[in-house]
Amino acid sequence: MQVNRIYGYKVQPYVFNRIANNNTQKSTNDKIEPQYDSFSFTGLEHYEKALVGAIRSDFKNENSVTYTFTNLFKEIINTHFITKSKEFEELSGMFEKMGLRSVLNSLWSAYPPQNVLNIINKAENGNIVLASHKDKPILELYNLGRHGFFNALADSKDATREVGLRFSNPKQSISADINFEKDGGLHICIRDKRKTITSGFYKETGNRKYETSQYEDAKPETTYYKKDGSESFWKNWFYGGTAVPVW
Repeated sequence: MQVNRIYGYKVQPYVFNRIANNNTQKSTNDKIEPQYDSFSFTGLEHYEKALVGAIRSDFKNENSVTYTFTNLFKEIINTHFITKSKEFEELSGMFEKMGLRSVLNSLWSAYPPQNVLNIINKAENGNIVLASHKDKPILELYNLGRHGFFNALADSKDATREVGLRFSNPKQSISADINFEKDGGLHICIRDKRKTITSGFYKETGNRKYETSQYEDAKPETTYYKKDGSESFWKNWFYGGTAVPVW
């Protein structure tokens, strides 16, 4: 169970029992793809295209995730029209030396470097805007506290943190979050006007562990995968498909 602060949102699979019918049909909305081919052309077109690419991607392993989100971070660094905060400059220095995973690992760690800890503590009062354009945030850092219900309540000093980065384009109402789960596996959440897709990845192999899709007001549907990347037949039989809430 996870305690989330109201200013940092994250879609997770519902708690549920086995589904009644494994042949549940997927939403017909799956066949409808939103269009994102118009850009502002105010200096952000490369970043906008990179974010649209992330929204459209089918992430099957952490290599594709790291590549895509690294590209997003680089576009922000290289775009002069984007206003960067001092916190961004701290993280971008780490990014340029050691890469995106190093930044995420420091945000996730129970004992991050002091300069990163200062940023994390600042985010306890609300999301930090790391980069913006015309006063609109395009990169934020969110802090949802320690991983685990009791760890969050007690603010356990030995527990890892649920801290991540959110890339967004307010004009198109799209965003892409990235952080580490409790076990150190990558986690992403992709949102557009019509759907939200949440995916977790195995720490050991980097392959996709689960993917939960929710279209507008429909119930979320989850697909589980084995460590080798193939679908988990039995887990999907008992737990996959449309979630059944436990009341």
